[in-house]
Amino acid sequence: MEARRRAVDARFVEGWMSYIGAVQGVLNAAGMGPWEYWRLMGDTGMAFHLVMHETCCVSSVTAYDWMNTHLAALSRIGVHSEVYGAHPAMPTFDAARRRALVHIRESIDRGIGVVLWGVDSGEFGVVWGYDEEDGVLLTSGCHGPRGNPIPYENLGMSFPGAPELHYQIVLERVPADERQTARSSLRYYVDLMERQGHMGPGYRAGLSAYDNWMRGLQREGFDQFGCRYATFVYAEARACAARYVEHLAEAERALAPAAEAFRRTAATYGRMMEVLGQDLADPSALDTPVSAEQAAALIPLLREAKESESETVARVAQYLRTSE
Repeated sequence: MEARRRAVDARFVEGWMSYIGAVQGVLNAAGMGPWEYWRLMGDTGMAFHLVMHETCCVSSVTAYDWMNTHLAALSRIGVHSEVYGAHPAMPTFDAARRRALVHIRESIDRGIGVVLWGVDSGEFGVVWGYDEEDGVLLTSGCHGPRGNPIPYENLGMSFPGAPELHYQIVLERVPADERQTARSSLRYYVDLMERQGHMGPGYRAGLSAYDNWMRGLQREGFDQFGCRYATFVYAEARACAARYVEHLAEAERALAPAAEAFRRTAATYGRMMEVLGQDLADPSALDTPVSAEQAAALIPLLREAKESESETVARVAQYLRTSE
């Protein structure tokens, strides 16, 4: 008799960049690692992520081209994958959801978990199994190793605040040249930081995101939760970026100036966290209002972070030009 319940060992790895927490859990359980969080953040390029809405909207952190970014992120580390997505407004949404269940169950049957949006909340997580009798996907996300099961009929609708079907199927890992991976990641960093436009009204990426952030803090009614959430995510990301480039500089001495600039940027984010009374290990401050004094104190630090980030971009770009 065909098994009605299948499960694998993949579980979400705690981190503020939930996409990477999900990817790390899937890859390590599938024998495509081992990966440390900071190294995976760096090699995929996700450590360099920076997007901000002009109101500091909480959606800023996840407002980017998931399809292309996630496909490229894993390709960069030699992982062949497939990315699928659909929105409720699309006529084919229900058909895409039916097909998604086939894809996800096939991946679990092959022994590999799946990265999925909307696990536990508006975050990415891991599908680690399915139960045909109950008609649910077994998940792991920011609520723990055993998150809320997602009923088949709720796939793509599990987070009402942003209903979206987005999942990534990992197929295999092939050998990748570490230096080429690093160069691709650093090139992505420069391209992102120098980006002039963005995919949605009011959003800016890279260096322009700092301008949005500073203007947003001066607006009446800015999204205080969004500001705190973004500071958590980007402070962790910049700490990972600094560690990653410092690691690269051990073999590529020409990256030493860039590593130093990254450390300064990460240190500035550390001071931003202090202003907000936040600690990466404790999310409890998320629901605390941002006072006028805290908002005012963040602005010069954001200006300082932009200046050091600009220097970092210039140094990384110089390295890429002169180290072919």
